[in-house]
Amino acid sequence: STTPGDTSAPRTAEPTGTDAPIPTVTPTAPPVRDLAAAKAALAQSGYRGTPIRLTYTGDRPLHGIDLAGVAKVVRAQLAQVGIRVTLAPVPHAKARADVDSGRTAMALWSWAPEFADAEAALAFGPGGHLGRRAGWVLGVDQAMDELTEATRTSFGDERPGAFARWQLQMNLLGPFVPLFQPAAHYAHGDRVTELPRSPLVAIELPHVR
Repeated sequence: STTPGDTSAPRTAEPTGTDAPIPTVTPTAPPVRDLAAAKAALAQSGYRGTPIRLTYTGDRPLHGIDLAGVAKVVRAQLAQVGIRVTLAPVPHAKARADVDSGRTAMALWSWAPEFADAEAALAFGPGGHLGRRAGWVLGVDQAMDELTEATRTSFGDERPGAFARWQLQMNLLGPFVPLFQPAAHYAHGDRVTELPRSPLVAIELPHVR
């Protein structure tokens, strides 16, 4: 997580109202990498080259992935924009305590939803318990505050569009950068015909067939 940028900077984001259109997104399209635009945005932020500590768990892999390797890739990519990063691996207990208390300027962390509903993701929004850790509090961006509340109170057929608009705005304005969904090998074999998955507990063991 990182702290939000300068909210007074000009915005080019799409409208955040509940009736705003949902842009077409192709899930399989490769990400667009625009170093020039990234450098221009960084210049508006007021950053002057001070090294930023990237904290991550140094003694616990994520689904078998060593986070040190991921941290090095993040450092290398940010260096191309002009952001200096110092890697700061710490024991898991300290990493968790630091991120929970909001004492990290930048952290590499994993997350699983607390409950099986899209509303769990609103924890990353302004005022949410995850958002607050990154300084993403109510009042930083009024339009985002209103969109988050509109999304939270949406119901029925309104919900898919509301959550799509909210996530797209979070991608543009929020302090969090989703990196990847790690692959996981749960089971294989001729006798396994069904493997129900849950975002909360990974596998619904009582229903495995």
